[in-house]
Amino acid sequence: MTRSNDLTEERRWPRFTQHALDAGVRSTLSFQLYTGNHTSGALNLFGKTRHAFDEESVLIGEVLAAHAAIAIAAARTAEQLLSAVASRDLIGQANGMLMERFGIDAAQAFAMLTKLSQDSNTPLAEVAMKIVDLGPDRR
Repeated sequence: MTRSNDLTEERRWPRFTQHALDAGVRSTLSFQLYTGNHTSGALNLFGKTRHAFDEESVLIGEVLAAHAAIAIAAARTAEQLLSAVASRDLIGQANGMLMERFGIDAAQAFAMLTKLSQDSNTPLAEVAMKIVDLGPDRR
């Protein structure tokens, strides 16, 4: 938590302080948003008066910051899960196409996909997308 009770006396951030004062801000209270080792941003509160934030404000801000950090982490996790499901489906489609095209089983098709990925230094999902985008073999 970082607090500045009176920006007219603040010396840590001269450029920010001047812009804040010009905008009518006289005090600030900031909380780092983090979960574990990951920082997600900051919750910044601005007061129009000096000494706008007391100890109760700090406690409430800490609770709000913790909730915000958890919400951001949950949103990122959900986004990653959706991406993983989409990648899994795409890889499954490419695997099926290789099985049909080359008359091989699922393990052989997946081995082919992973070898293509490693040999080209391309993520597996990208290799799968290229195969799917090429479409069925039009002999």
